[in-house]
Amino acid sequence: MNRHTFSFATVSASFALAAGMWLTPASAKSACAPYEIVVQRLAETYGEAPSLRGTTKSNYTIEVFSSQDFDTWTVTVRADGGQTCLTASGKGRADLDIVLAVES
Repeated sequence: MNRHTFSFATVSASFALAAGMWLTPASAKSACAPYEIVVQRLAETYGEAPSLRGTTKSNYTIEVFSSQDFDTWTVTVRADGGQTCLTASGKGRADLDIVLAVES
């Protein structure tokens, strides 16, 4: 077995990508705005910038924004047209020591 250390950001992005297969910005009960405005507000208010990005099979972009010291983070879902919804946010992080079974 291989031992890997995953950061909170990596794990939360994985969960966000998985959730993105079922969650769409239209169905999310969260704050939504054009992408440029979300980026500007997160930068001005929390000092956050995009740190991880992935695309779902449904062609939604899941993005994790975080402050430089990762004191705060925000997960967003963006549709093709640029409408971006805040889906989760929080403070702090934790590194997880996860053991993965690797088939030979």
